[in-house]
Amino acid sequence: MELAEYIRLGRKWLWLLIVSALVGGGISFIINTGRAPLYTANSTVSIGRYIDAPNPDQADIQTGIGLAQTYAQLIRTSEVLQGTIDALNLAISPQQLNNLFTTNILTGTSLMVVRVTYTDPVLAAEIANTLAQQLIQRSPTNLTAGQQSQIDYATLQIEALDAQLQQQRQSLQEVNDLLADETDADEIARLTDLRTSLTEQTTQAAAAIAQFQSTISSIQQRT
Repeated sequence: MELAEYIRLGRKWLWLLIVSALVGGGISFIINTGRAPLYTANSTVSIGRYIDAPNPDQADIQTGIGLAQTYAQLIRTSEVLQGTIDALNLAISPQQLNNLFTTNILTGTSLMVVRVTYTDPVLAAEIANTLAQQLIQRSPTNLTAGQQSQIDYATLQIEALDAQLQQQRQSLQEVNDLLADETDADEIARLTDLRTSLTEQTTQAAAAIAQFQSTISSIQQRT
């Protein structure tokens, strides 16, 4: 076939190629714009004692790095996954939770980063922190009776605060729903004040949980 014939056929079917490209691009745009936004939250777990040691030797460093690889597998065990689901009252299965996060060991360290990707930014952070907490609680340790007592107390406080946080979040959602339909100015002002108060309470509860989690982590690192 001569060059002129190829050019003629190309012009004949050019419109079909253009339409196909536009249709493909349009489908991609519709699919992407229809997706809910995703948020990521990170929780970093320090494994081993050498980071706290003033003069760690090579053996301590290598032990910590080796343990980090082990803990990257432990965090995906059913006990840790189910413990996280129960602590946060998540309506998902352990396998679904397992698919929500990744782990990454920072090169040359025993720092493990747990990264959660979810459609709710607040819940993403709670999941990341709770996964780390559940991993720490199920880690083998050499705790004294006093240290175990401290951890038990902190764990009870976390459970109570978790329940409080869930209730506050539910109340906050109810207030937001009421505000969306309210037209009376006085009632809008009252609901807005209530929403502000609930938001502050939620923030305080989350901060208290983080503090107790930090206490548990600090005790674990000393053992």
